[in-house]
Amino acid sequence: MPAVGDCYLRRIQQSLEPRLKSISTECQCALQVYSAGSRRLASFTMYCKKSVLER
Repeated sequence: MPAVGDCYLRRIQQSLEPRLKSISTECQCALQVYSAGSRRLASFTMYCKKSVLER
């Protein structure tokens, strides 16, 4: 799913932006599975926390 790719994408963004080392972004991928009757819906949610580090 494209939501999972976002977690890998932020790793690429961090490697392409070395100037923003003072800004750290912590992301976690969460998989939520909903089961209603015979239907199963899996949704990926990414939680991100941005914190500015002082040099």
